[in-house]
Amino acid sequence: MLDIARCGKGWCGVQVNDGACAHTALKLEVTQRSDQTVMLDGTLLLAVGSKPYQLHTVLRQRNGVPALDMFGNTEGRMMRIYEFSAKLARTGEASCAVDQKVS
Repeated sequence: MLDIARCGKGWCGVQVNDGACAHTALKLEVTQRSDQTVMLDGTLLLAVGSKPYQLHTVLRQRNGVPALDMFGNTEGRMMRIYEFSAKLARTGEASCAVDQKVS
């Protein structure tokens, strides 16, 4: 679960584990807007110390509820790419504090 809220010029998501706020896992900035969607790019760090996913995301309304589709992969010197795809839906107000360093 990610607790997503505004941070700086973009959006950040704090990972929630067993109801407790953990590290800032998601960092996104808006790259394009239209009437129906907002596109954002950024990173997703699922485990501290691991390589983050480079993300392209699309925010849109799905049945009247904001939904975020995320697509990405890890990119490195080795020719391995780990693909990532997820669909998130809003469940309530954000309540976790973002880590101090969000740049």
